[in-house]
Parts: sequence; structure tokens; C-alpha cells
Amino acid sequence: MDKKKADQDADIMLLYIQEHWSFRQQQKLIDTVNTILFRILESPTTFPLVKGNVRKAFISKAYSIYSIVRYERITILRIFDQRQDSNKLRL
Repeated sequence: MDKKKADQDADIMLLYIQEHWSFRQQQKLIDTVNTILFRILESPTTFPLVKGNVRKAFISKAYSIYSIVRYERITILRIFDQRQDSNKLRL
């Protein structure tokens, strides 16, 4: 997967929370995502390895960010809805 898949994941997440969550819940999730992304940028290796060189950062019970560091470049692979079947997660 590449950045395009992570972008699609983010779009799906945002559409879902806009339809089903209160504005306050939406803001809290977005703030948490921003905090996690900053932490990934600052110290990507602090997050646990889950498959090969792929690392997982929990955003909430519902969402996680999967990233990889290659040649000092961080790539966000997926923003995955944990409520989905994990077989859908292709890294």
C-alpha cells in the first residue's frame, strides 16, 4: 500500500465520524490523530513492530495508524478502522 491508501482511509474515517459522532467527539479524534502523527514524526521507532518493519500506533479503540520508516523517510501506510475484519488490512 502507499500514501494513496492512507489518504482513502482518512477520507472514509472523516466521513464516518461526521455522520455518526458529535462535533466534540470529532474534534477529540482529530486532535488525537494530529498528536499521534506528530509523535510518529518525532520518534517513529517508539511504536511496536507488527509485521516486518511496519509499526502500529493506536489512535483510539476504533482506529490505528500503520507506518514504516525506510531510508529515514516515514510513510503512513494505513489508517485502519479496528472494527473491521483484520483480513482487510493489507500492509
